[in-house]
Amino acid sequence: MQGLTIKDLGEFGFIELIRNRFRHHRRSDVVVGIGDDVAVVDVGPFYLLATCDGQVEGVHFLSDRVPPRYSGRRLVAVNASDIAAMGGTPLWALVAMNVPDHTDVSYLEEFYEGIVEGLEKIGASLVGGNCSRTSRDTVFDLFLTGRVEKGRMVTRSGAKPGDLLVVSGTLGRARAGLTLLLRKDAESLQKILEGSSRSGIDDLLKNAILHYYAPEPRMELGRFIGSEGLARAMIDVSDGLLQDTLHICRSSGVDVVIDLESIPVDESCALVAKEVGEDPLEWALTGGEDYELLFATTQKDFKRLFEIFGSVVGLNVIGYFREGSGRVWIRMNDGSEVSAEFFASMGWTHF
Repeated sequence: MQGLTIKDLGEFGFIELIRNRFRHHRRSDVVVGIGDDVAVVDVGPFYLLATCDGQVEGVHFLSDRVPPRYSGRRLVAVNASDIAAMGGTPLWALVAMNVPDHTDVSYLEEFYEGIVEGLEKIGASLVGGNCSRTSRDTVFDLFLTGRVEKGRMVTRSGAKPGDLLVVSGTLGRARAGLTLLLRKDAESLQKILEGSSRSGIDDLLKNAILHYYAPEPRMELGRFIGSEGLARAMIDVSDGLLQDTLHICRSSGVDVVIDLESIPVDESCALVAKEVGEDPLEWALTGGEDYELLFATTQKDFKRLFEIFGSVVGLNVIGYFREGSGRVWIRMNDGSEVSAEFFASMGWTHF
Protein backbone atom coordinates (compact mmCIF):
# COMPACT_ATOMS: atom_id res chain seq x y z
CA MET A 1 0.00 0.00 0.00
CA GLN A 2 1.31 3.45 -0.91
CA GLY A 3 2.31 5.68 1.98
CA LEU A 4 1.55 9.35 2.50
CA THR A 5 2.14 11.35 -0.68
CA ILE A 6 3.12 14.97 -1.00
CA LYS A 7 -0.29 15.59 -2.57
CA ASP A 8 -1.88 14.27 0.64
CA LEU A 9 0.30 16.54 2.74
CA GLY A 10 0.15 19.61 0.51
CA GLU A 11 2.82 22.17 -0.26
CA PHE A 12 2.62 24.04 3.04
CA GLY A 13 2.24 20.86 5.07
CA PHE A 14 5.44 19.55 3.52
CA ILE A 15 7.30 22.81 4.26
CA GLU A 16 6.14 22.58 7.87
CA LEU A 17 7.29 18.95 8.07
CA ILE A 18 10.78 19.81 6.80
CA ARG A 19 11.04 22.87 9.02
CA ASN A 20 10.13 20.90 12.14
CA ARG A 21 12.28 17.90 11.30
CA PHE A 22 15.42 19.93 10.64
CA ARG A 23 14.73 22.81 13.04
CA HIS A 24 18.05 22.32 14.87
CA HIS A 25 20.09 21.72 11.72
CA ARG A 26 21.27 25.30 11.25
CA ARG A 27 24.41 27.31 11.81
CA SER A 28 24.54 30.06 14.38
CA ASP A 29 24.71 32.73 11.66
CA VAL A 30 21.27 31.80 10.25
CA VAL A 31 18.83 34.54 11.29
CA VAL A 32 15.75 33.30 9.40
CA GLY A 33 15.51 29.77 8.01
CA ILE A 34 12.74 27.74 6.41
CA GLY A 35 9.28 29.33 6.44
CA ASP A 36 9.61 32.97 5.37
CA ASP A 37 9.88 34.64 1.97
CA VAL A 38 13.67 34.33 1.98
CA ALA A 39 16.43 32.90 4.16
CA VAL A 40 18.48 35.45 6.10
CA VAL A 41 22.12 34.99 7.10
CA ASP A 42 24.28 37.30 9.23
CA VAL A 43 27.45 38.04 7.24
CA GLY A 44 28.78 40.79 9.49
CA PRO A 45 28.08 44.29 8.17
CA PHE A 46 24.62 43.37 6.79
CA TYR A 47 22.17 40.49 6.41
CA LEU A 48 22.47 38.35 3.29
CA LEU A 49 19.12 37.33 1.76
CA ALA A 50 18.70 34.15 -0.29
CA THR A 51 15.70 32.83 -2.20
CA CYS A 52 15.00 30.28 -4.91
CA ASP A 53 12.02 29.87 -7.22
CA GLY A 54 11.44 28.10 -10.50
CA GLN A 55 9.36 28.07 -13.65
CA VAL A 56 8.13 24.74 -15.00
CA GLU A 57 6.81 24.33 -18.53
CA GLY A 58 3.15 23.39 -18.42
CA VAL A 59 2.75 24.76 -14.90
CA HIS A 60 4.06 28.34 -14.99
CA PHE A 61 4.49 28.94 -18.71
CA LEU A 62 3.58 27.48 -22.10
CA SER A 63 6.43 27.62 -24.59
CA ASP A 64 4.02 27.77 -27.56
CA ARG A 65 2.11 30.73 -26.09
CA VAL A 66 4.61 32.77 -24.08
CA PRO A 67 7.68 34.31 -25.75
CA PRO A 68 10.82 33.01 -23.98
CA ARG A 69 12.03 36.53 -23.20
CA TYR A 70 8.95 37.10 -21.08
CA SER A 71 9.37 33.74 -19.32
CA GLY A 72 12.92 34.74 -18.43
CA ARG A 73 11.78 38.07 -17.02
CA ARG A 74 9.05 36.29 -15.08
CA LEU A 75 11.61 33.94 -13.53
CA VAL A 76 13.50 36.94 -12.18
CA ALA A 77 10.38 38.80 -11.02
CA VAL A 78 8.99 35.99 -8.86
CA ASN A 79 12.30 35.76 -7.01
CA ALA A 80 12.87 39.50 -6.76
CA SER A 81 9.42 39.94 -5.23
CA ASP A 82 10.53 37.81 -2.28
CA ILE A 83 13.52 40.11 -1.75
CA ALA A 84 11.20 43.13 -1.92
CA ALA A 85 8.94 41.57 0.73
CA MET A 86 11.88 41.52 3.17
CA GLY A 87 12.76 45.16 2.43
CA GLY A 88 15.95 44.11 0.65
CA THR A 89 18.06 44.92 -2.41
CA PRO A 90 18.89 42.16 -4.95
CA LEU A 91 22.53 41.33 -5.68
CA TRP A 92 23.49 38.18 -7.62
CA ALA A 93 21.71 35.31 -9.36
CA LEU A 94 22.46 31.72 -10.35
CA VAL A 95 20.30 29.94 -12.93
CA ALA A 96 19.77 26.19 -13.27
CA MET A 97 18.58 25.27 -16.77
CA ASN A 98 16.99 21.84 -17.27
CA VAL A 99 15.88 21.16 -20.87
CA PRO A 100 15.39 18.31 -23.37
CA ASP A 101 18.28 17.83 -25.80
CA HIS A 102 16.14 18.83 -28.82
CA THR A 103 15.55 22.36 -27.44
CA ASP A 104 16.29 25.11 -29.94
CA VAL A 105 19.34 27.14 -28.91
CA SER A 106 17.74 30.38 -30.15
CA TYR A 107 14.86 29.76 -27.71
CA LEU A 108 17.31 29.40 -24.83
CA GLU A 109 19.25 32.49 -25.88
CA GLU A 110 16.07 34.54 -25.81
CA PHE A 111 15.09 33.04 -22.44
CA TYR A 112 18.43 34.14 -20.99
CA GLU A 113 18.08 37.56 -22.59
CA GLY A 114 14.87 37.93 -20.61
CA ILE A 115 16.63 36.81 -17.43
CA VAL A 116 19.40 39.37 -17.88
CA GLU A 117 16.89 42.13 -18.74
CA GLY A 118 14.98 41.34 -15.56
CA LEU A 119 18.13 41.30 -13.46
CA GLU A 120 19.39 44.59 -14.90
CA LYS A 121 16.05 46.19 -14.08
CA ILE A 122 16.43 45.34 -10.38
CA GLY A 123 20.17 46.04 -10.23
CA ALA A 124 21.34 42.44 -9.95
CA SER A 125 23.81 40.34 -11.97
CA LEU A 126 23.87 36.82 -13.38
CA VAL A 127 27.01 35.14 -12.02
CA GLY A 128 26.63 31.45 -12.88
CA GLY A 129 24.43 28.39 -12.79
CA ASN A 130 24.06 24.88 -14.15
CA CYS A 131 22.82 23.03 -17.26
CA SER A 132 21.13 19.62 -17.18
CA ARG A 133 19.12 17.46 -19.57
CA THR A 134 15.53 16.45 -18.93
CA SER A 135 13.47 13.79 -20.67
CA ARG A 136 10.55 16.10 -21.49
CA ASP A 137 9.63 19.47 -19.98
CA THR A 138 11.74 22.59 -19.63
CA VAL A 139 12.48 23.71 -16.06
CA PHE A 140 14.36 26.85 -15.01
CA ASP A 141 15.32 27.58 -11.39
CA LEU A 142 16.81 30.84 -10.22
CA PHE A 143 18.68 31.40 -6.96
CA LEU A 144 18.75 35.08 -6.02
CA THR A 145 20.67 36.79 -3.25
CA GLY A 146 20.14 40.22 -1.75
CA ARG A 147 21.07 42.35 1.21
CA VAL A 148 19.31 44.31 3.91
CA GLU A 149 20.74 46.45 6.66
CA LYS A 150 20.56 44.99 10.13
CA GLY A 151 17.51 46.20 11.99
CA ARG A 152 15.66 46.94 8.72
CA MET A 153 14.51 43.44 7.76
CA VAL A 154 10.76 42.81 7.57
CA THR A 155 9.50 39.25 8.17
CA ARG A 156 6.03 37.70 8.25
CA SER A 157 5.92 37.44 12.01
CA GLY A 158 5.61 40.95 13.45
CA ALA A 159 1.94 41.89 13.01
CA LYS A 160 0.22 43.19 16.17
CA PRO A 161 -3.44 43.58 17.17
CA GLY A 162 -4.63 46.98 15.97
CA ASP A 163 -2.32 47.08 12.94
CA LEU A 164 -3.80 47.81 9.52
CA LEU A 165 -3.64 45.25 6.71
CA VAL A 166 -2.52 47.03 3.54
CA VAL A 167 -2.00 45.82 -0.03
CA SER A 168 -0.36 47.66 -2.90
CA GLY A 169 -1.85 47.99 -6.36
CA THR A 170 -4.82 45.94 -7.53
CA LEU A 171 -5.60 42.23 -7.43
CA GLY A 172 -6.79 39.66 -9.94
CA ARG A 173 -4.93 40.97 -12.97
CA ALA A 174 -2.62 37.95 -13.19
CA ARG A 175 -5.59 35.58 -13.00
CA ALA A 176 -7.21 37.51 -15.85
CA GLY A 177 -4.00 37.27 -17.88
CA LEU A 178 -3.69 33.54 -17.25
CA THR A 179 -7.32 32.98 -18.25
CA LEU A 180 -6.76 34.82 -21.53
CA LEU A 181 -3.56 32.86 -22.10
CA LEU A 182 -5.37 29.55 -21.71
CA ARG A 183 -8.53 30.47 -23.62
CA LYS A 184 -7.16 32.41 -26.59
CA ASP A 185 -5.22 30.90 -29.47
CA ALA A 186 -1.72 32.15 -30.25
CA GLU A 187 -2.94 34.38 -33.09
CA SER A 188 -5.58 36.08 -30.91
CA LEU A 189 -3.03 36.68 -28.15
CA GLN A 190 -0.63 38.26 -30.63
CA LYS A 191 -3.36 40.56 -31.92
CA ILE A 192 -4.14 41.71 -28.39
CA LEU A 193 -0.46 42.34 -27.64
CA GLU A 194 -0.01 44.23 -30.89
CA GLY A 195 -3.22 46.19 -30.34
CA SER A 196 -4.53 45.11 -33.74
CA SER A 197 -7.90 43.70 -32.66
CA ARG A 198 -11.02 45.87 -32.65
CA SER A 199 -12.57 45.04 -29.29
CA GLY A 200 -12.03 48.49 -27.77
CA ILE A 201 -10.63 46.90 -24.59
CA ASP A 202 -7.18 46.06 -25.91
CA ASP A 203 -5.24 48.01 -23.30
CA LEU A 204 -6.87 46.23 -20.36
CA LEU A 205 -6.42 42.79 -21.90
CA LYS A 206 -2.86 43.54 -23.00
CA ASN A 207 -1.89 44.72 -19.51
CA ALA A 208 -3.41 41.61 -17.97
CA ILE A 209 -1.47 39.30 -20.28
CA LEU A 210 1.78 41.19 -19.78
CA HIS A 211 1.24 41.20 -16.02
CA TYR A 212 1.07 37.43 -16.06
CA TYR A 213 3.93 37.11 -18.56
CA ALA A 214 6.32 39.36 -16.65
CA PRO A 215 5.03 40.93 -13.40
CA GLU A 216 6.74 44.02 -11.98
CA PRO A 217 7.88 43.39 -8.38
CA ARG A 218 7.46 46.32 -5.99
CA MET A 219 11.20 46.77 -5.35
CA GLU A 220 11.20 50.51 -4.55
CA LEU A 221 8.21 50.26 -2.21
CA GLY A 222 9.68 47.24 -0.40
CA ARG A 223 13.07 48.91 0.07
CA PHE A 224 11.50 52.11 1.36
CA ILE A 225 9.27 50.24 3.82
CA GLY A 226 12.27 48.32 5.11
CA SER A 227 14.72 51.22 5.29
CA GLU A 228 12.21 53.44 7.11
CA GLY A 229 10.78 50.70 9.35
CA LEU A 230 7.21 51.31 8.18
CA ALA A 231 5.83 47.75 8.39
CA ARG A 232 5.73 45.20 11.20
CA ALA A 233 5.18 42.24 8.85
CA MET A 234 5.21 41.85 5.08
CA ILE A 235 4.80 39.25 2.32
CA ASP A 236 4.29 39.33 -1.43
CA VAL A 237 1.00 38.20 -2.95
CA SER A 238 2.10 35.11 -4.83
CA ASP A 239 -0.22 32.36 -3.55
CA GLY A 240 -3.31 34.57 -3.33
CA LEU A 241 -4.47 37.30 -0.95
CA LEU A 242 -6.21 34.97 1.51
CA GLN A 243 -3.43 32.38 1.56
CA ASP A 244 -0.67 34.98 2.00
CA THR A 245 -2.63 36.82 4.69
CA LEU A 246 -2.94 33.48 6.49
CA HIS A 247 0.86 33.13 6.39
CA ILE A 248 1.22 36.47 8.20
CA CYS A 249 -1.46 35.58 10.76
CA ARG A 250 0.01 32.18 11.60
CA SER A 251 3.56 33.53 11.79
CA SER A 252 2.46 36.48 13.96
CA GLY A 253 -0.06 34.63 16.14
CA VAL A 254 -2.91 37.05 15.42
CA ASP A 255 -6.22 37.08 13.54
CA VAL A 256 -7.19 39.48 10.78
CA VAL A 257 -10.52 40.82 9.56
CA ILE A 258 -10.62 41.62 5.83
CA ASP A 259 -13.27 44.05 4.61
CA LEU A 260 -14.74 42.58 1.42
CA GLU A 261 -15.79 45.99 0.10
CA SER A 262 -12.20 47.27 0.34
CA ILE A 263 -10.60 44.66 -1.96
CA PRO A 264 -9.03 46.49 -4.94
CA VAL A 265 -10.26 44.35 -7.85
CA ASP A 266 -8.34 45.09 -11.03
CA GLU A 267 -10.42 46.39 -13.94
CA SER A 268 -9.17 43.65 -16.27
CA CYS A 269 -10.07 41.03 -13.67
CA ALA A 270 -13.66 42.27 -13.54
CA LEU A 271 -13.85 42.32 -17.33
CA VAL A 272 -12.44 38.85 -18.04
CA ALA A 273 -14.18 37.16 -15.10
CA LYS A 274 -17.54 38.47 -16.29
CA GLU A 275 -16.77 37.25 -19.81
CA VAL A 276 -16.18 33.67 -18.60
CA GLY A 277 -18.95 33.68 -15.98
CA GLU A 278 -16.82 33.70 -12.85
CA ASP A 279 -16.63 35.94 -9.77
CA PRO A 280 -13.95 38.66 -10.08
CA LEU A 281 -13.88 39.14 -6.31
CA GLU A 282 -12.97 35.49 -5.79
CA TRP A 283 -10.22 35.84 -8.39
CA ALA A 284 -8.86 38.84 -6.48
CA LEU A 285 -8.97 36.95 -3.18
CA THR A 286 -7.51 33.65 -4.33
CA GLY A 287 -5.99 34.09 -7.80
CA GLY A 288 -2.42 34.82 -6.74
CA GLU A 289 0.67 35.74 -8.77
CA ASP A 290 -0.03 39.47 -8.67
CA TYR A 291 3.23 40.01 -6.72
CA GLU A 292 1.89 43.03 -4.86
CA LEU A 293 3.11 43.70 -1.33
CA LEU A 294 0.84 42.84 1.60
CA PHE A 295 1.83 44.23 4.98
CA ALA A 296 0.89 45.14 8.53
CA THR A 297 1.47 48.73 9.57
CA THR A 298 0.24 51.38 11.99
CA GLN A 299 -2.16 54.18 11.09
CA LYS A 300 0.65 56.73 11.46
CA ASP A 301 3.08 54.84 9.22
CA PHE A 302 0.39 54.17 6.63
CA LYS A 303 -0.32 57.88 6.39
CA ARG A 304 3.35 58.56 5.66
CA LEU A 305 3.53 55.77 3.07
CA PHE A 306 0.37 56.91 1.37
CA GLU A 307 1.67 60.46 0.98
CA ILE A 308 4.68 59.10 -0.93
CA PHE A 309 3.39 56.03 -2.79
CA GLY A 310 -0.40 56.37 -2.76
CA SER A 311 -0.62 58.01 -6.16
CA VAL A 312 2.27 55.98 -7.63
CA VAL A 313 1.38 52.35 -6.92
CA GLY A 314 -1.86 52.64 -4.96
CA LEU A 315 -2.06 51.57 -1.31
CA ASN A 316 -5.27 50.08 0.05
CA VAL A 317 -6.27 49.43 3.66
CA ILE A 318 -8.25 46.20 3.40
CA GLY A 319 -8.53 45.10 7.03
CA TYR A 320 -7.12 45.10 10.54
CA PHE A 321 -5.42 42.65 12.89
CA ARG A 322 -6.82 41.60 16.25
CA GLU A 323 -6.11 39.12 19.02
CA GLY A 324 -6.40 35.55 17.87
CA SER A 325 -4.66 32.33 16.96
CA GLY A 326 -3.81 32.80 13.30
CA ARG A 327 -7.13 32.88 11.43
CA VAL A 328 -8.45 35.01 8.57
CA TRP A 329 -11.97 36.43 8.78
CA ILE A 330 -13.91 38.21 6.06
CA ARG A 331 -16.40 40.95 6.80
CA MET A 332 -19.21 40.58 4.31
CA ASN A 333 -21.17 43.45 2.80
CA ASP A 334 -23.94 43.01 5.40
CA GLY A 335 -21.44 43.39 8.28
CA SER A 336 -21.30 39.70 9.23
CA GLU A 337 -17.99 37.85 9.54
CA VAL A 338 -17.18 34.48 8.00
CA SER A 339 -14.02 32.42 8.14
CA ALA A 340 -11.89 32.53 5.00
CA GLU A 341 -12.13 28.75 5.07
CA PHE A 342 -15.60 29.36 3.62
CA PHE A 343 -13.85 29.71 0.27
CA ALA A 344 -13.23 26.36 -1.41
CA SER A 345 -9.67 27.43 -2.19
CA MET A 346 -7.78 30.10 -0.29
CA GLY A 347 -5.15 30.33 -3.00
CA TRP A 348 -2.51 28.54 -5.00
CA THR A 349 -0.71 25.46 -3.77
CA HIS A 350 1.47 23.15 -5.88
CA PHE A 351 0.00 19.89 -4.56
